[in-house]
Amino acid sequence: MYRNILRNLNFVIYFFIALAIATVQSTIFGYFPLNYFQPDVLLILAVFMGFRRDVLEGGMYIILASMVLEAHSSAGKNFFLTTYLYSFLVAKIMSRTVVVPDFFSSIGIVVALSFLKRLGILALLGMQGHAENGVKHFLIYLVPGILVQAALTPLCFSWFTKLDLRTYKDEHAEDEYDINKGF
Repeated sequence: MYRNILRNLNFVIYFFIALAIATVQSTIFGYFPLNYFQPDVLLILAVFMGFRRDVLEGGMYIILASMVLEAHSSAGKNFFLTTYLYSFLVAKIMSRTVVVPDFFSSIGIVVALSFLKRLGILALLGMQGHAENGVKHFLIYLVPGILVQAALTPLCFSWFTKLDLRTYKDEHAEDEYDINKGF
C-alpha cells in the first residue's frame, strides 16, 4: 500500500519539478548574460524517463511537462511537445536496443538530442525566411548550450535517481512504513 502511495507521490513530485523547470528556464535564463547558458533540464528529464519508465507513464509525464513549458514560452504550437516526446522515444528505443544506460551514454544522448533540437530550430527559422538570424543564433548558442547540457546531465541524473530510489523503487517501503509493525 505504501509503495503505491510513494509511486503516486513520485509522479506528483516530477510534475512539480517540471513546473519549476519551466519557470526557471523561461524567466531567469531569458536575460542577457544567462541566456548563453540556458539549460534544457526538461530534455535531460525526457532522456531519464526514457531510460527508466515505461512508454505509457513516461510518455504521459513528458506530454504534461512539455505542455507546461509551452504555456510559459513563446515557441510555436506543439514545438516542445514534439521535441521532448521525440527525445523520450529516442532514449527509450536506444536503451532497449543499442545502448546500456550509463554515465557516458546518457551524456552523449543528451548532447546529441540538444544538437538536433538546435538544428530543428534552425530549420524552422529557415522555413520562415529568417535563416540568416537562425544561423547566427545557432553558432552563438551552440557550444555554450551543449557544454551546459553535458555538465548538467550527470548532476540531474544523480538527483533523479536518488528521488526514484526513495519514492519509486523503494524496496523496503512495505517494511519501513508499516504502521502496524510496532504493535
